[in-house]
Amino acid sequence: MRALPLIPFALSLVSAQAFADDLSLHYANGKFDPPQLTIAADKGVTVVVSNDSDGPFNFEFYQDKDVSMAPMIRAHATRKLSLPPMSQGQHTFIAERPIDEDESKSPSGTMIVQ
Repeated sequence: MRALPLIPFALSLVSAQAFADDLSLHYANGKFDPPQLTIAADKGVTVVVSNDSDGPFNFEFYQDKDVSMAPMIRAHATRKLSLPPMSQGQHTFIAERPIDEDESKSPSGTMIVQ
C-alpha cells in the first residue's frame, strides 16, 4: 500500500454545527451504501463513515483527480470526516484496502456536488 499525503485543511474534526449537512456512508461486503452522495457546492459537509467490515481501509477522496484525503477507517469503527466546500462536479471516493493490489478494483463511490 502506498503512503498518501494529506492536505491539512481538507480533513478537520470539528463540530457538526460548523457544517451544513451530515451524511452517512456505510461500508460493508466490499461496497459503499449509498454508492452516491449529493451535496451543495457552497457548503461544507460532514460525512460519517462506518466500516462494518472485518478489515481497515483508507478512505481516499478525490477532488479534481487529486487525492484530498486518505484517513484510515478501522474495522468495525465509525469516523466523522469534515469536508470543505467543493467545486461542482463528480468527485470519487475509494476504499483502498490492504488486500487490493490494483486500485482499479477497490470499492468506490461518487460524490455529486451541485
